[in-house]
Amino acid sequence: MTDVGKKVKQARKLSGLTQTELAESSGVSISTIRKLEQGERDTARMETLRALALVLRVPTMSLVAEPSEDGPTPGTPELWSPVRAALVRPHGGSSDEAPTTHGVADAVATAVPYYRAHRFTELAAILPHLINDAEALGCEGRAERLRVLQLVAGALTHTRQFDLAEIVLRRAMDDATDRMVTAATVNTLCWLLMRQGRLDEALHTASRWADELEPRISRATPTSCRLGACSCSTSLPLLSATTNRGSPQMR
Repeated sequence: MTDVGKKVKQARKLSGLTQTELAESSGVSISTIRKLEQGERDTARMETLRALALVLRVPTMSLVAEPSEDGPTPGTPELWSPVRAALVRPHGGSSDEAPTTHGVADAVATAVPYYRAHRFTELAAILPHLINDAEALGCEGRAERLRVLQLVAGALTHTRQFDLAEIVLRRAMDDATDRMVTAATVNTLCWLLMRQGRLDEALHTASRWADELEPRISRATPTSCRLGACSCSTSLPLLSATTNRGSPQMR
């Protein structure tokens, strides 16, 4: 599938339209839409893309000129190679500089503003040290280790390193014992799946974990109610995005 075809398909699914509905609303033949989405055509006339964009409510150039979500931009894997190495082979540093839970927590708090400001070059330099220190804490550092993994996964997703981000998220989910931590990790995983256009999988993931994490009202605490709201906030938009009013083969 070409970049244009992927973008058309992703925008169509987010709009909840079938190929037939998009064709009828835009005036573009269903044959053209199918060929674009299946990769049989590399591109289309600007007039055609404009008609599709109007119905999909996206800028025309977003179907043409925006960077593909296929993978990281050139140079990104090299920049993040120390992070990958730390994830695969973490080490705790020298024994006379053993990290502390409080110290790692402070370091995570220092790194978060870089994430929020999208300063990923600086963050890529910080994260290997955080990963190694959090791993060196052992069992007592489980909570901080999970926070580090969530931060790493979010940054990897932002920089379109999807394969490694998914591995990190699933590692965090396997290690999580706190329901709130699990819910936050699931939210990030669903965001990653949506960025890849894996909407059906994202919906399935959100729905399954919402069922497991939502509290029963009769015994719900304020914290668990917030958790249930968080789960619903993920699954409901996904349900809207992936609702298909046509036949399954039109997805």
